[in-house]
Amino acid sequence: MADALAKHSDLGSSDTFRAVFGDLTFSATAGGGTRWGCERSANPSGVACTSGTQGLNPRLMAHELGHVFNAMYVNRIGENNKPYNMLGTTTILDSAGNWITGLRYDPEEGGREWSRGYDGYRFNSDGIYYEPMLYHGPYVEGANSVGEEFADMFLNWAYNSYDSSDAGTARYNWMDQEVSRALSVMLNK
Repeated sequence: MADALAKHSDLGSSDTFRAVFGDLTFSATAGGGTRWGCERSANPSGVACTSGTQGLNPRLMAHELGHVFNAMYVNRIGENNKPYNMLGTTTILDSAGNWITGLRYDPEEGGREWSRGYDGYRFNSDGIYYEPMLYHGPYVEGANSVGEEFADMFLNWAYNSYDSSDAGTARYNWMDQEVSRALSVMLNK
C-alpha cells in the first residue's frame, strides 16, 4: 500500500503512508466465525476487526484502508470532490468504449444511474468473483455501493491485481489517476 501511494508523492513509502493516514488504530476482538470481518472505525480513525479462525488477509486491510483513504480526504479537504463522489459521478469504459462501472443509462428510470459492474476483477474457474480480490462481490449484500466499489478498486490498485483484460486496465488507470489527484490535494493542503 505504501509503495503504491508513494508513486504519486515526493516522499518515501512509509512517509507517504503516514502523511496520508496519520495515526491509525487497528483493533481486533474475538469472533466465533471462520472469516475475519473488518470495518472502518471513525473514532479514532482506523480499522476495527472481529477475528476468525482463518488468518487475516492483508488484502482485507487494503480494502478497509480504501474506506479510510476517502475519510481522510473528507477530514482534510471536505466533502467536495471526495474519492467516493468522483467514482459516483463517472463512467469507466474500456478501450473499446464498453461500460465497466459507474453511470449508465437506465431505461426504466429514464436517466443515468450509478451501477456497479464486475468486469476487470479476477474470478475463479467457476466464474465466481472471490476474496481476496473482491471483498464485496455481486453476491454480498450492500455490494452495489460507490463506497464498496471504491474500496475494492483501491485494494486491487494497491496490489496491481486486476485481471489482464481491457476492463482491468481501465479500472487500474482510473484509480491511478484518482489516487494521484486526491494525494496532490491531501499532501499539499
